[in-house]
Formats: sequence, structure tokens, C-alpha cells
Amino acid sequence: MESLENKEVLSVAGSGDFYFNALLYGATSVDLFDINYLTKFLICLKRCAIEQMDYDTFLSFLGLNRLEEIFSYASFKKICSCFDEELYTFWADIYDLAYHDGYAIYTSNLITNFGCSKREIIEANPYLIKEN
Repeated sequence: MESLENKEVLSVAGSGDFYFNALLYGATSVDLFDINYLTKFLICLKRCAIEQMDYDTFLSFLGLNRLEEIFSYASFKKICSCFDEELYTFWADIYDLAYHDGYAIYTSNLITNFGCSKREIIEANPYLIKEN
């Protein structure tokens, strides 16, 4: 990805990875669109996790350190104070439906698993590098 210093960006929302990478590379604003309204909730969840968690806990929450900790309910409860009402209601309902099991959320139809390795995911997403 080239420098986006002082540029305004329009992107598909998807998983939010391009959004976070664009901010890392200096975009002044990033506007997102997506046919899937649910992407908003995943990106906001990631944003709060980035803001509230230390690096290792964040990677674990994404399942990159320990897959059994993906979307950990205990970690979710620690970050939900930064959620607005809509975001909290959405994720609280999802966790309730999954019986507070983050792995059940990960294996549900809500999340698409592309089977990439931790190394591939981090190499493709510089915002996931600790120094960044």
C-alpha cells in the first residue's frame, strides 16, 4: 500500500482491514460502504478492541494468538464500555445467541473464515504489527 498521507479514501468496508491500514498510512478520512450492513458492527468492534486492549489480548481476541480465545466474552465485556447503544445491543444479542461462546460466533455464518495463517494475515495488514 502506498502512502495515503493527507488523502481522503473511499473503500468497501469488508472486514475493516483496509480501513485500519489506510488510517495507518496517513489517510485523513476513510469513508466506507458495503452491501452488507453487518460490516459496520465488526469494524466498530475491532476499533474498540484496538482502543481498549493491549496488543497480545487484541490478537487473541481476533483468534491470531490462540483460536480458543477468539471473540472471548470476557474480553468483550472489558471493551463494551466504549460501545454506543446500537453496537452494544447487536453484540450482546450475538453473544447471547452463542451462549457467550466466542468460538461459536467465529464458526457461525456471521463470520467468513478464509483459512489464512496468522503470518499471512499480519503480513497483509500492517496495522496488526505491534510497532504500528
